[in-house]
Amino acid sequence: GAGGPPYAIYLSHRPLTKEQYRATLTMTAIFSISMRVIAFTVTGLVDMRVVISVLAVIPASLAGVAVASMLFRRMSRELLIRIVEIVLLATGVSLVARAITL
Repeated sequence: GAGGPPYAIYLSHRPLTKEQYRATLTMTAIFSISMRVIAFTVTGLVDMRVVISVLAVIPASLAGVAVASMLFRRMSRELLIRIVEIVLLATGVSLVARAITL
């Protein structure tokens, strides 16, 4: 639900370096997710169980960011875009399969 696929598709067709692509995609995701968190908090949808769950996954999230940063430095822009395309395709196939089985 953060709207990542449209951002990723749009930005992958812009003449950005891989660093610019990553920074822009990161900032759009942070902004979008922050707005959702604020909206959920204001409407009372965030309770203590959610907060505890978020705190529990922070270490794994930081480890994932560290590994991704190491891999990112080693790959070309073309490889990055190819990986994004594959992930978007897999996500789309998964959503279509889920919609068909409902």
